[in-house]
Amino acid sequence: MMREQRPVIWFEIPVRDLDRAANFYGEMFGWRFGRIDSDENNYYMIEAGDSINGGLRRHDDVMTGDGPLVYIAVEGLLESMERAKELGGSIDMEPTLISEQAGAYAILRDPDGNRVGIWVP
Repeated sequence: MMREQRPVIWFEIPVRDLDRAANFYGEMFGWRFGRIDSDENNYYMIEAGDSINGGLRRHDDVMTGDGPLVYIAVEGLLESMERAKELGGSIDMEPTLISEQAGAYAILRDPDGNRVGIWVP
């Protein structure tokens, strides 16, 4: 059965030093950054021009892994999580509400252990 194609909607890059990483990516690619105000202060939003946007996440945060994390839009988190398990994947993080405006996400692992984010509005 042919499944509907789903767009990549977000990416995250795990880093140890947010300011150093913002300087590197800003100088390399012209990206702009905005700090997310929170108690942890562990996230910079990336404005990457005409492509999808993303974020820099401080490395010691629970959401980081061994490399960039790509988020893919899906119709339902629970259904997608079940499908991932059927296909040999696993669940790394249960569904989490960002906000009513920003939607919710979960993190899967593919059969090789790569992390993949899924998101619903």
